[in-house]
Amino acid sequence: MWDEDGRAYGIYPQAFELREDEESLSVSWLEYFNRTHEQNIVDSIKEFKGRPFDVHPKSGFGISNVGVLYKICSDSDHPKVKVLYDGDKNKTKKSSHSSIRYTSNDNDLLQNLATKAFSNLVIAEEISPLEK
Repeated sequence: MWDEDGRAYGIYPQAFELREDEESLSVSWLEYFNRTHEQNIVDSIKEFKGRPFDVHPKSGFGISNVGVLYKICSDSDHPKVKVLYDGDKNKTKKSSHSSIRYTSNDNDLLQNLATKAFSNLVIAEEISPLEK
């Protein structure tokens, strides 16, 4: 979500909708990098650059805690949501890539992910200067 000055202040529930061909939502495991919290975020942003989408200075990244995410999903009757590390799928390069797996684009689940599970929002330019 954006304010009148174009600054992100939240995440739309639609950001969590799975497309027809998707089995999961791609996320990064911040602690994979084993550095400070802020540096883990910087490393995660750098790893996202070059994937099928580009990272811009105003790109927003939602941060969640797996335990909190499970609790929110369980409390809202979505206990089958799973978070899995799958960054070693490509044996040539390990990464922090993980996935959140769920089977339904249930509006209640998407709303809870956006407003409760991923309520901590970081803007790329505020945490890391992006290299050109």
